[in-house]
Amino acid sequence: MSKTKKKKIKAKGEGISRRRMRLLVAISTAAVLTVAILVTVLAILFGGGRTVMRVNSARVGEELYSYWLSYGKYSYLREHGGSDTRAYWSSDSGEGITHEQACRLSTERYIVQMLVSAELYDSLGGELSAGEREAIEERAEALLQYDISSRSEYDRLAKKHGFSYSAMCRALVYSYKNETLRTLLTGNGGSTLTEAQIEQYYELTFTRALILEVRTENYYKTDGEGDYEQNADGTYKLFDMTDEEKAEARAKIERILAALDADGSLESFEALYASENEDIRRTLYPDGYFFSESSAFSEYYTENLPTGAPDVVSGILSQQIGSYRTYDLGDRTLIVYVTGTTERPYEKASNEDFFHDLATNAAEYYYAKTLADAIASARVSYDKDLKMKPIREIGYDYRLFFR
Repeated sequence: MSKTKKKKIKAKGEGISRRRMRLLVAISTAAVLTVAILVTVLAILFGGGRTVMRVNSARVGEELYSYWLSYGKYSYLREHGGSDTRAYWSSDSGEGITHEQACRLSTERYIVQMLVSAELYDSLGGELSAGEREAIEERAEALLQYDISSRSEYDRLAKKHGFSYSAMCRALVYSYKNETLRTLLTGNGGSTLTEAQIEQYYELTFTRALILEVRTENYYKTDGEGDYEQNADGTYKLFDMTDEEKAEARAKIERILAALDADGSLESFEALYASENEDIRRTLYPDGYFFSESSAFSEYYTENLPTGAPDVVSGILSQQIGSYRTYDLGDRTLIVYVTGTTERPYEKASNEDFFHDLATNAAEYYYAKTLADAIASARVSYDKDLKMKPIREIGYDYRLFFR
C-alpha cells in the first residue's frame, strides 16, 4: 500500500473519531442538563427540605414554608403599621392574642388557602398552558432586573432567610392557581354560572323594599307637562316648604303610620304607597327597590343619603319580611316595607340599576363559598418535631417577594 493511501485511511479514521467524540460530548451535555432540569423541577415541586406542613395530600417543605413565613411577616407589618421589635410582637393584637400569634395564624391561613385553591384548580382540570408558564417565569425573573442581578445573587440573599429562588417560583405557581381558580369556577364575571345559581344567589342575598317617601323640609315641583323642574346641571329643583306645609307633612306621616298600625299588611302598605308616595323615583322603579350587601346600587344609595342620616340599607337588610320601619333623614321621612323576593326581577329592564353587577357578585360569592368550604374541611398537620422559630426572629427582604 502506498504512503498516500495509508495517510488517506488514517485521516478518514481520525474524522470518524472526532464525530464520535462530538456525539459523546453532546450526549453527556444533554444528560447533565436533564439532571439539572430534573433537580430544579423537583425543587420547585416540593419546595426544598423536609416536610414542615401538610394540607390534604400536598406538602410544604422547609424552604417554601420559610418563604411564606418571611413574606407573611413583611405583609403583616405593612398592613398593621407595626414595628419589628420584641415589644410589638409580644403586644396584644386586639383579638386577644399577641401580634406574633396573629401573624403566624394569618400566614398559615394564607398557606392553607394557597394549597387548597391549587388542589381545587387541579381537580377542575386546570392546567397551566405554555403561555401561562412563560408569564409566571417572566414574573419571577422580573425580580432579577433591578436590585438583584441574578439567580445566584437571589439565592445568596434568600439563604439567610431559609429559602431560595426555586421556593419563590413554587409560591408563585400556587399564587397563580389561586388567582385563576375564580375563573375556572365561574368564568369571566360569572359567565359560566347557571340560571339556577344566579337565582339562588339572588334569593340568598337580596331584599326587596317598597320605600314610601314624605318630604318634610323641601319638595320637587312639576311643570305644566307633569315633568319635574330641573336645574341647568340636570338635577331636580328643590323648593323650601312653608311652616304650614311642614306641619301638613308631619300630619301626613302620622296619618300613614296610624293606618299601618291598624293594618300592617302588604296590601295596606301598597295602597298607601300608590297614593301617598313622594319618591321622585317611584315611576322609574315600579317594582320597588332591591338591595344587597355587595351590590353597587346599595353603595350608591348610601353615599347619596344626607350627611348624618341613618344607615338605611343596613336597616333594610336586617328588617324582617312583612314589616315596616321609619327612617328620619332630616329633609324627608322614609317608611320602608320589606317584602319577600319576586321571581327573576333581574331580567326586567326597569330593574337594571339594581342588578347590573349581579353575575359578577354571584361569581365572587360562589368562589368564596367554594374555597371557604374546602378550607374548612382541609386536613392540616405539622411535623411533630418542628421547632417554631419566633416571628420576631424571622428575617425578610421585600426585594425577594414577587409582585
